Order: sequence, then structure tokens, then C-alpha cells
Amino acid sequence: LAVDPLVTLAFALAGIGTGLAGSFAPARALRRLPAARSLRAGGIEEAVPAVDRRGAALACFAFGGLLLALPPAGEIPWSAYAAIAAWLVGAIAALPRIVGVVGALGARIVADARAIPLGWLAVQRLHGAPRSASAAMSAVVASVALAAAMAIMVTSFRDSVANWLDTVLPADAYGRVAGGVAAGPIDRALQRRIASTPGVQQAEFLRTVEWNLDARRPPVTVLVRPIDARDPSRRLPIVGEWRTPPPGTIAIYVSEAMVDVYGFAPGSRIERALPIGPASTTSATAPHDAAADPARTPPLFVAGVWRDYARQQGSVVVDPADWRALGGDDTANDVAVWFDDAVPRDQAWRALRAAVDAVAGFEWRSSAELRERSLRIFDRSFAVTYALEAIAIAVALFGVASTWAGEGLARRREFATLQHLGLARRQIAASFAIEALLQIALAIAWGTIVGLAIALVLIRRVNPQSFHWTMQLSWPGSLLAASALALLALGTLAAVLAALHAVGDPVRTLAEDT
Repeated sequence: LAVDPLVTLAFALAGIGTGLAGSFAPARALRRLPAARSLRAGGIEEAVPAVDRRGAALACFAFGGLLLALPPAGEIPWSAYAAIAAWLVGAIAALPRIVGVVGALGARIVADARAIPLGWLAVQRLHGAPRSASAAMSAVVASVALAAAMAIMVTSFRDSVANWLDTVLPADAYGRVAGGVAAGPIDRALQRRIASTPGVQQAEFLRTVEWNLDARRPPVTVLVRPIDARDPSRRLPIVGEWRTPPPGTIAIYVSEAMVDVYGFAPGSRIERALPIGPASTTSATAPHDAAADPARTPPLFVAGVWRDYARQQGSVVVDPADWRALGGDDTANDVAVWFDDAVPRDQAWRALRAAVDAVAGFEWRSSAELRERSLRIFDRSFAVTYALEAIAIAVALFGVASTWAGEGLARRREFATLQHLGLARRQIAASFAIEALLQIALAIAWGTIVGLAIALVLIRRVNPQSFHWTMQLSWPGSLLAASALALLALGTLAAVLAALHAVGDPVRTLAEDT
């Protein structure tokens, strides 16, 4: 555990400063009110400045959009994070206008008070006091927006990884020799033995080589694996379209990191030699044989871009035939095996393990096991994210509870007046609960919309600029719905309890203000 005193102090001062800044405007507004009016109960709406924040909200949204066009600084997307902050401020600044429009629409819908009198009271309160309602909803909007954005981003990432695994793990089993990346330990004799094992219908062998393109960065991984030139997407999760290589070039398929970091754009020619041969597997700038000399080998052609979640530093895929044509050896590091359904699976597994029994460090795993293990690691890695989302919702709940408790105390005279007009204690509590339900529902809806916009920034900007990979958008409907229902239920319960606590003897309550 490492605690930075300066950072901790900065956060404490930021909290204090936020509290002072938030109280400054209402304090100035109250100072302008007559002393007699300030001593009377109620009048919360008069204490909130009646400023039209539409211009500020639009300016924040526009400023955030401009920030998204800026590139990352030091491979960190600071401008994207600033855009998220600007949109959060804009979303809260737009709340009074949104509440006013919704309140006016609700007032027209329930114009007849005789139909649903308690609902009419709640809607009229929302319509008549949009600024105080917005202040109560701000914390809910911010919490829901951030929690929804993280939930959408994590769900999208997980679904993308799951789909990626389905594409890159088509075989039934995979084998490799641990720690044998540079040597290519699966030689031709072992390849023939694996391919001829009873129960093995097909075996594909994959070569892995390191390629140093930049001494300041980790080496790029070159994958020598079979590619269907007619449809590369059958074996690789291709992003966008692929291109047919011109005559006299070697087709390669690069990961998204290669495009962002090294400029290997689709359709471009790369005048650099692949690291061919054991001596040149660690350097692409100092070739050791004729096959690795850029002047004597055909140029590389970027035929397509694929999504690679396993190698953030970048990867290049080349077909084995092209690899051998360049002078590369035919050894392998990994093997993919498809089983013959005519042979019992247990028998095929035993024969396969026996075929490589003499090779030290050889490991076999089924594709289902690899997929399950990968997703389990993913879930463990992002478990803290779900915990933070739960904390954000809990913070919103505490904000709702404290807000409605304060509302109940501030509106005791209003409740006493309603009692004099004939409303029972439970009816006042019901009207207060409906009012809370409407406000929380509106805050959740607006927060979810803002959260979706922030999630798009995380998916389309932050992840590609930080990790150099993209993902598909997925919508965690059940998680968002469950969170919204919990927030609605607990927030409404807090309002009911606050109202029941605030409603007392109407005569005594009204006498307190005389």
C-alpha cells in the first residue's frame, strides 16, 4: 500500500472547494432576499439562481466534441478524459431545462386534478420547482452516467473478447512447448508424428517469431499460420475489408496496434524484411542472411487488419507458404488439432499425449478450456470495475436519501397545509413518493443517455488510443435495468420514510412560522 500525502490532500481540498463553490451561489441569492422572507419556511426555489444554463450546457457538449478530435499525449488520451468531464458538466447544466420540459408535459397530461390527485400534486411540484428538483437529481445523474458507461464498456469488451476467441480458436485442441518461442521446437519429425496420431483428422502448425521494429518498444510478434487468401476472416477477426496483394509482394495481416504505432496502414507496401532464420529472430534492422535482406526480398503488402487482444505490442500474420518462400524454416511453436469423430475423444487425447511424451514441457489444452480460462481471467481482472459501479450506485443512493430527508424537513409547512386541506398522512407520503419516483426515473433516464455517450468515448477513443484495439458495442440491458429498479425502489423508500418523519401535528408546524 502506497499513500501519496500530496495527492490525498489535493482530493480533500477539492472536496472542500466543491462544497464552498456549490454553496456560494445560493448564499448570494439568499442575501438578496428580504430578511422577513428569509426567516419564513419554504422558498427553496428562490434560493437557487434562476440562470438559463442552456448556453452553458451546449458549450460543454460542443467543447467535449472538439476535445475528441485531439490526439493522445504520451499515448494517454487526456483529451478524451477531458471530453467526458465536459459532457458530465453539460449534462448537469442541462437538467433544469429537461426537468422544466418534462414537468410541463406532465402537467398537461394530468391537468385534471380529480383523476389522480396525488399524482397531480407531484407533477405540479416538479413543474413549479425545476431548479430545486435538478439540484436533487444531479448526484443521481452523475453516478448513473459513470456506472452505465463502465458497464457498457466492460460488457462490450467481454463480448468482443468472447467473439474473438471463437474466431482464433477454431480447432479442438492446442499444444505448445513452454518457453520455446525463439527455437521453434516442433520440428518436422514431431509434426509428422502428431499429424499421424490415431484420432487426429487435421493438424496445423504455427510459428512464432519476435520482430524488433523499435528499440524503445517491446518486440512485435510475427505469427506464421495458415491463411485463407479467398476469405481471411474465416481464420482471423478482420477489421474492415481486406485487399488482394499485387504481384511480386508478400501479403501480411497486421493487428490494429501495428497501424497505430508503426503506420502499417491497409494497402501499404512495407520495405522491411521479416526476421527470417534463427539468427535474425531478434532483429529486423541487422539481417544475417540473404533471405532477410530488404533489397533482395519482395516487399510486404498489408492485405488486412485484424483484431488481436492477446498481443498489445502488435502482431503480424504471414502464410506458411510465403514464410518458406522468403527462406524461413518449417519448425513450429504451436499446433492446432482437429479430432476425428470416428475415434473416441478420450482415446484420441491419450494417443496425442503419448505422441509428444518425450518432449519436455509440451502442454495440451482443449479450445473450450482455453476459452473458459481466458474469460475467467477477464472477469477477475474487471471484478474491481463492477465493485466500483456498485459503489457509485451506493453513493447515488446516499445522495438520494439525504436529499429527500432534507426536502421533507424543508417542506414541513407545505405538508401541514395539505393536512389542513384534508390529506391524510399516508396520502402526503404517497404524493411525496410519486414525486421522488418521477425525479429519480428522469435522472436515471438522462444519466443512462449520458452514460451511453461516455461509453462510446471509452470504446471509440480511450481504448483504441490507450491499448490500440477496438471492440463492438454491446448493451448490458439486464444489469442496467436491475440497477435502475434498485435505485428507484430504494430512493422512493427513502422519500416515504422522510415524508412520514416530517409530517406531524399541522397546527404546531404552522405555528412555528408565525
